[in-house]
Amino acid sequence: MASTTPRAEMSNPPPTQVASSPLQDALKGIQQAVDNAKGHAVFTCGGKIKIGTADDTLPTEDTRPSQGGVQGEAKVEHPKDKEKGNEQPIKGKEDIFTQEQTGGPIVIRYDVQDDLVTGASRKVTLPVENEADSLAALIKCCSPATFGHDGKDVYDETYRKAIKLDNTEFCTTFDPYSVGIVRIIERMLLPNVEGQKAYKRTVRAELYNLNIYSGPSGKFRPHVDTPRSSLQFGSLVVCLPSQHEGGSLAARHDGKAVIYNWWKRASNHIQWAAFYSDCEHEVLEVSSGHRITLTYNLFVEMESVIPKLLPCKLPLHETVEKLVKIKNFMTKGGTLGFYCTHAYAHTSNVPMSQWSLKGIDMAMFYVLHSLDLKPLLRPTLKENFHFYDEFEEDEEDEYDEWESDGENGEPLVPAECRYLENAIVGDELWPLRVRENRGIEGMTMDDGRDWEEHWGLSDRLKVLWLNKRPDNAQVAYAYLAYGNEPGLGARYSNATIIATVPPKRRQDVCTQ
Repeated sequence: MASTTPRAEMSNPPPTQVASSPLQDALKGIQQAVDNAKGHAVFTCGGKIKIGTADDTLPTEDTRPSQGGVQGEAKVEHPKDKEKGNEQPIKGKEDIFTQEQTGGPIVIRYDVQDDLVTGASRKVTLPVENEADSLAALIKCCSPATFGHDGKDVYDETYRKAIKLDNTEFCTTFDPYSVGIVRIIERMLLPNVEGQKAYKRTVRAELYNLNIYSGPSGKFRPHVDTPRSSLQFGSLVVCLPSQHEGGSLAARHDGKAVIYNWWKRASNHIQWAAFYSDCEHEVLEVSSGHRITLTYNLFVEMESVIPKLLPCKLPLHETVEKLVKIKNFMTKGGTLGFYCTHAYAHTSNVPMSQWSLKGIDMAMFYVLHSLDLKPLLRPTLKENFHFYDEFEEDEEDEYDEWESDGENGEPLVPAECRYLENAIVGDELWPLRVRENRGIEGMTMDDGRDWEEHWGLSDRLKVLWLNKRPDNAQVAYAYLAYGNEPGLGARYSNATIIATVPPKRRQDVCTQ
């Protein structure tokens, strides 16, 4: 028997540590950054609009446009994570943009399928008091909703149970642009890159169809929409006010999910959600009622960016700046005024704003703003006003320098453009006031208490007007006037831009 020599125990050598290259480190860092970004990436956004009365829809102090804001847009909130009963918890709360505002009822007009009547139509207004009766006719005119599979339209109630109207079969008063939904989608799902000067991306929302998921068992199992164009980037679903239970919308992407439980506010809210085209989404089962939605396809469009207007580059800027820099001009401060050359609804219940200014009015407002003269939009009551040289000498002394401070001794401001007036300027843009109980024959603006109570006046201001008063005044105050016979009297006001010239420091006057 051959002997065997025992072998020495073999131990595995430690693995050789291979140093990573800068390229590998860089790629690894990029992958980690991508993974981190995916955890916070926005893929859906949504909001709600409460159905209110006509008075509720008027802008309030909080919803009027302000610098950096938009009309009708309200507070932005992010809901907290919480369990939804037996549903999965919402993940990624940063993906939800909640927009709260008020809107009016929604009207839907739709074709009636009737062999006896050609071109007949009916309408339904949501929300409705008696849904069973009001929605029965709408439901009768709908057709079964199909879905795409392998290039074919398939109808299978085990996968999708719903009915629909195509966009050629109905119209609606709901507009996603006017309520600010499209603007929010642009910000959240299609933001523009800083420095992209020539073009910017905008959203075009195209109405696709109306869907009704009815309980029990209305549903649409998980699916991904097929883009209808290379420019389509997402979908918008708007849930109209109709009482139902269940039917939550689940949007999912890359292991994250957001569930919109619209049924909780279904009776008095318009609710909406937008998501990217590659997101899987699902309509959970409707247990009762009718879940009525409008679906829009979202497309990206490139819009040319017009260069921003620079006030300092406008011809007006040079002339106004030259005026305020005249030696001894308004050394104690003063007021400049400009009559808006365009007509505005400045006496309506919804006050005008600087954002609605047009043409030369807009240019003058921002020229004055750029010169730090703090322009404001104010109503000025129409009265007979005067050329500055009709005032007493002590009132015109301060402005004597106008006549010779131009080049070659010519007047800096043409005589026909120089008006000085003790103007009656409202301290804000007042709506039309009507006084029904009492009037005074021949009442003048000097009856300060009476006018201040009913129109809201500031003190008379000595205003240097930069232009003539145009013929676009509107009724500001109406009242009963008594004389030989009772009649209706009225006062008119113009929309004006009022700017404040600050007092000059002594060194500023000496160095000019």
